[in-house]
Amino acid sequence: MYEEITAQAKQAVTELLDVAGLKAGDLFVVGCSSSEVVGARIGKGSSMEAAQAVFDGIYPVPMSAAYTLPPSAASTSTARSSLRPRPPKSLATTL
Repeated sequence: MYEEITAQAKQAVTELLDVAGLKAGDLFVVGCSSSEVVGARIGKGSSMEAAQAVFDGIYPVPMSAAYTLPPSAASTSTARSSLRPRPPKSLATTL
């Protein structure tokens, strides 16, 4: 089940970013309910596994060479997801 969630999240964000026309300095923000991902009402079926599966599908796409903004054009962020280890310093400036 979680492999399918990861694949669907990756496909969705890839399609979105392909048509979004983001420019240097633009933000890409994702919000979703892990409860809804697993078919429950919001707040009634929270799942760290589903959240991790969604994150695993989404995060690599904007971090790929095709979408990563040059460090000089991106702002730094101190926000870190609790679902993943801290990214390498070279990626931290693109978040």
